[in-house]
Amino acid sequence: MATILLIDDSALALEITKELLMELGHHVLATDNPAEFFQLLVAEPRPQLAIVDAIMPEMSGVEIINKIRASTELGLAELPVVMASALDDQPLPAPGVLMLPKPFGLDELQMVLSFGLGY
Repeated sequence: MATILLIDDSALALEITKELLMELGHHVLATDNPAEFFQLLVAEPRPQLAIVDAIMPEMSGVEIINKIRASTELGLAELPVVMASALDDQPLPAPGVLMLPKPFGLDELQMVLSFGLGY
């Protein structure tokens, strides 16, 4: 399956999402730190999709996604990104970003991954 990079400031949400992704057969890189997120983004194995929490204290999900989209020299601008949010009215930060409403279960996660990964 895919390598998925996950960032969330909630340790519980990070662990639950990581477990769900692993249950679906994916390799998961997980962090609660934006600096580490960007290091993992360019490390091997390169992630095929990123899941970003919308609201975090150090750097918002929108800021992270904008930085990813601006990283054209690293080939990151086309990386599929999912933004997870508990807010009903969270605007999409950029074209092509998929939304994943929190809380979510295995079925919702699988559906958004199938769109993001193209299967």
